[in-house]
Amino acid sequence: MQSSEVPTMNQPEGGGESKVGVNWRICNTLCIAILGLAFFVLCFFRFYFWITHPLVTWADQSVYLEMGKLLWAGKRPYIDFFDFNPPLIMYVNMIPVMVARILHVPATLGLSLTVHTFTFASTAFAAYIAYKARAVTGFMMLVPMFFTFALYTQGLDTDLGQREHIFMLTYLPFLMVRGTHWMGGKVGRVESIVAGLMAGVGLGFKPHFIFAAAATELAFLYQYRKLSCLLRTENFAAAGVVLLYALHFLLLPRESLDILFHQAFPVYNDGVYWSSKCLIHMVRGATYFTKPFANFLIAVGIACLLRNRSPWLTPCAVFTCAGFINYFQGDQAWTYRLLPMAIGSFILYGIEAGILIDWILRRYENFMAPRLLISLGALIAVGSMAYSDIDSTTQELKNAHICDLTELGYPGLSNPRGYLSPLFFSVLANTKPTDLVVHIGSGIEPGHPALLQSERLPGSRYLYSFLVMVEFCQERRGGTFFQNLARQIVDNYGSDIKTRKPELILIQDIPMGAVLEKYNFFDRYMSGYTRLGQTAEHSIYKRIGGQKPFLHSPLARREQLILSILTGAKTIDQVSQENHIDKKNLEDWVTRSKKALADALTIRPADKLQELLEENHRLGEHIADLERQLGDIKLEKERVEAEEAARKAAAEKDADNKDGKDDTESGKKESGTAAAK
Repeated sequence: MQSSEVPTMNQPEGGGESKVGVNWRICNTLCIAILGLAFFVLCFFRFYFWITHPLVTWADQSVYLEMGKLLWAGKRPYIDFFDFNPPLIMYVNMIPVMVARILHVPATLGLSLTVHTFTFASTAFAAYIAYKARAVTGFMMLVPMFFTFALYTQGLDTDLGQREHIFMLTYLPFLMVRGTHWMGGKVGRVESIVAGLMAGVGLGFKPHFIFAAAATELAFLYQYRKLSCLLRTENFAAAGVVLLYALHFLLLPRESLDILFHQAFPVYNDGVYWSSKCLIHMVRGATYFTKPFANFLIAVGIACLLRNRSPWLTPCAVFTCAGFINYFQGDQAWTYRLLPMAIGSFILYGIEAGILIDWILRRYENFMAPRLLISLGALIAVGSMAYSDIDSTTQELKNAHICDLTELGYPGLSNPRGYLSPLFFSVLANTKPTDLVVHIGSGIEPGHPALLQSERLPGSRYLYSFLVMVEFCQERRGGTFFQNLARQIVDNYGSDIKTRKPELILIQDIPMGAVLEKYNFFDRYMSGYTRLGQTAEHSIYKRIGGQKPFLHSPLARREQLILSILTGAKTIDQVSQENHIDKKNLEDWVTRSKKALADALTIRPADKLQELLEENHRLGEHIADLERQLGDIKLEKERVEAEEAARKAAAEKDADNKDGKDDTESGKKESGTAAAK
């Protein structure tokens, strides 16, 4: 399939230095400037949201950021901190951690700023490659694709920075280089090497990504039938990165490899199925699945119809289909697994829109207006989107309860409280910045991101617990391996608690409370801790040694806070800010406290409460006495009835005996008379 000749915004023939030629150059320059501005705004308008929500992050991203911090601190993967995955994602997360330290912002904000900046750099680099080879790539058809690709990142919150997302950001420039070479164009050696190195990092995250890239290569090969094109600089660069990553395992400590291959992988391979549900979510039509799947069907369907209009459609459609495989691996309904398919669908949408725009520009190639209108339309659309998002964020901030981050060492930054879990505030209220905290639950959340957001150090090698998965493996496989591993994990928790002495331990009540009880965990390792209360379905335990923690109990603390407000020592706002308690909750407590005082002072029965209690006690005793008397009466009645029945039985027996005696005497008389006769 040959690439169609694509028009550019150059001046028409015969322009020379004429006024018409000058106007065409001005028009082209203006259109390029407008599109460049629109693209820049598209890539960075979400900065406002992230800067005003600096602590917002989610489970996986938070735990990998924590690992990035631990690596910078010289900790060893799998020995000093555990994870199921190979370490490449940990190494990559060292970058946003360093960015955060340079900018002096939380690591969570460092991740969002880094990812959005990399989105701009990656997409711009891909556009640069396509533009330099515009004679064969059909650059004007690809311009909308660069917009739709960048647009998808702007709509990501929960999956921003996941491995699938980073892979797509690293793969786009590589795709442009590969497509250019397949179509007979040229790419500079430096650009090829850089694109190959970037793609190699993304491909190293998961084998599924290599499969998707290989399927795309086969699609190009099917179109162009040039085996020699497989032996290009960018392919060698990408393969070199993957090979070096594989060889780097030889440099890891032997103990790290032993844990990775003999604990992490066996547990993950079997234990991941304890929450299998991806097919169920597909069947029942979960929103998170139906929308990207509908885009997939529409985008691939249109690509099949227009496949002869652009040489990019078939390879990108094949890549999108191959990316769908990633969702089924592990059988988990995790939204980030849909990203290769979902972003691939947006790539197809962009190319298909480019075909339409290209048709319009060809039809009106002698007119400047269509070019200007399309460019202005892109800027207006992006500007409207940016304005709407910024306005929505501004309105949210006006109505939200704000958590100031000065206590965390970031004056001038704040985060809406609604994005922060109750565990975050529990950790802040009961620990100091240098204290260690342990979270034991069936998943990563809500322990992380609460620990990362509060910038407390993890008090155990296990940043998240996987005991439930180990027990599932034991039920599924049997044997002693997983049983012994579960005991080892519990013992490791206990060893960490004894040696590191974490200030706070957060334990999920269900199911982890029951799981730990099976191993006598609380009696063996929690003797130096007391339960403060429950937050977000977690029991909060604080280290106290031999002291009785009355002042730390939730009720006593609440009484002290409310009394300080009622006596006028502090205002509700002061107590709310100092103790990180929602103002509405404080107002409710104060209202109920005042009502209770008023009732106690004004309602007569309240004054006679003790008398009523004593009367109630006396009546209870009287009722008990009556019940005893009733029991005695019942017993007496039963005794009398038994005696009466016995008398009746005796009387009947005597009557029967008397009748028998009379019959005998009558018989004797009759016999004597007969004899006399």
